[in-house]
Amino acid sequence: MFLKMGSVKENEPFNEDDDVQIVFDSDKTFITRVYVDINSFLGSQNPIKKTFTIPKWADDLGKQRSLNFSKTLEDAIVEKVKN
Repeated sequence: MFLKMGSVKENEPFNEDDDVQIVFDSDKTFITRVYVDINSFLGSQNPIKKTFTIPKWADDLGKQRSLNFSKTLEDAIVEKVKN
């Protein structure tokens, strides 16, 4: 697969981050595919049952909005780890 250098710069994930400066030299730059087995990297994706307590108002609001509490907690943990 061949890409134009412009398309590499346009798709750069850090292009809006002022702290990161990336310079592409077309004579020294190449693109490669990387395979990552995310299950072996992060561990088992098998669900684990946990018991937790939340305030009644949060439970009521979540039920009104048909929230998947497990998915919401999982998303919150991922977001918390990013920061």
